[in-house]
Amino acid sequence: MIVYVFGSASSYRMQRLLIEAAVAGGRQVAMLFTGASGSFFAEVDADASRLGISAFAFETAVDVEALRNSTPALGHRRSMRELSVTLVLPLTLLRKTAVRHRLLQARRLVAARQLLADIRASALVCSEDGISAELAIITGARQLGIPIIDVPFGFGSIYEIEANLARKEEDGTLILPIGRNAVLMRRVAPQWVKQGRFAGAVMFPPELILAMESLGITLRDAWIIHGGLSDILCVDTKVGLRQYLREGIPTQKLRETGSPYCDVMVRALADDLAATAALRAPKRIEREVTRILVSWPASYHATYPGKNEFPTYEEMTRAVFSMMSALPDCRVTVSLHPACSEDTAVMLRDLGVHLATDYLLELIPRHDVFVTYFSSTIRWALAAGKPVVNYDAYALGLKTFDEAPGFINAATFADFKSKLTELVSSEAEFARVAAAQIEVADDWGILDGKCTERIFAEIDRLVAARTPRRKGAPP
Repeated sequence: MIVYVFGSASSYRMQRLLIEAAVAGGRQVAMLFTGASGSFFAEVDADASRLGISAFAFETAVDVEALRNSTPALGHRRSMRELSVTLVLPLTLLRKTAVRHRLLQARRLVAARQLLADIRASALVCSEDGISAELAIITGARQLGIPIIDVPFGFGSIYEIEANLARKEEDGTLILPIGRNAVLMRRVAPQWVKQGRFAGAVMFPPELILAMESLGITLRDAWIIHGGLSDILCVDTKVGLRQYLREGIPTQKLRETGSPYCDVMVRALADDLAATAALRAPKRIEREVTRILVSWPASYHATYPGKNEFPTYEEMTRAVFSMMSALPDCRVTVSLHPACSEDTAVMLRDLGVHLATDYLLELIPRHDVFVTYFSSTIRWALAAGKPVVNYDAYALGLKTFDEAPGFINAATFADFKSKLTELVSSEAEFARVAAAQIEVADDWGILDGKCTERIFAEIDRLVAARTPRRKGAPP
């Protein structure tokens, strides 16, 4: 039984691709949402019913609240590290809070192990094993000897993490341990303490970190997206591989499988001869028309106050799409971020913009230019050899995609208008940018349609290596 675990709609979207392929291949799978039952889990549960598999909501299934009056039996051999951190808990200035955290985390850990045992999990597939993951579930799997496979859904890096810390510094919520707690953190949990920019900061309160460490709930590096202790990390791109090596992820756990997202793009072209001919070719799909695909974000005006050049999200949206609607010989299609409100959809329809309902990954290879705001989907447009124009609407200044010649960043609306206009108006400029990106497109994704197969092969090998062979069974 392979258990696919996810904590958000974004990670589930990728996991669902694997789940559907696994079911189609006759594999036994189950879905585990790290949150509680609610409107999102209702959609997950409906998918599970359609596929004939089971789905669980961790917070609901384990009923953590009902465990508050119980004393958990950890039932695993304590490591010297766990014992040493347990011993320093009474030395912390926040001792009572740390003890409460420890009790709750212990209950979550025991509950996670019980749920995985009940499901009879033979492997756990996650989308992140680092600080954003549900660490109680991952630790529970490790303690049970269940192999963990990390299949990335995003393309996060230190730039996004430091942008988050900068926002916390501005609003006064940055956590900087001081005094005895700072000394203890550096000595017993140094991997949680930021080095370099924002040195000394931690992402969680120190009493929570120490409580988790005393239970074996730990990370190898809290400051990278995949800084956890999964057995293998499925590398989606060569660019990703270089990043993981820079981040110090052990080479022995890296597997160059490619991404299920790329398989989606390949399948999307099965019945589209014109788009297939233009894939990784420096030409438009239609000779006289530029197809522009826009992945439009929800509002971050409240998250980044004062960073946008427009007073409101609505004014920015109107300005951007009014400009694009006026571009000559262009056909604009918009894919709205799931967090966008219905008001945004109504506004765009009023502007005459076509709103697509197809999956964004299916749309990318059927368009010529991709317009967005620092979406992780940029890498798939680059893999397809499509020019990307990014409007840095909230002045994040991320460097994640700068090495790609097909990535055009615009820091202002005027710059965005100028660069997009030049790209769609000049045949020579379009061909130049597309050709440059096509030269390195293999670095951004594998388009052979076999990425999912390679991921399943890695899962099978890992499960086989951890499962004792029956006596007399063939090798």
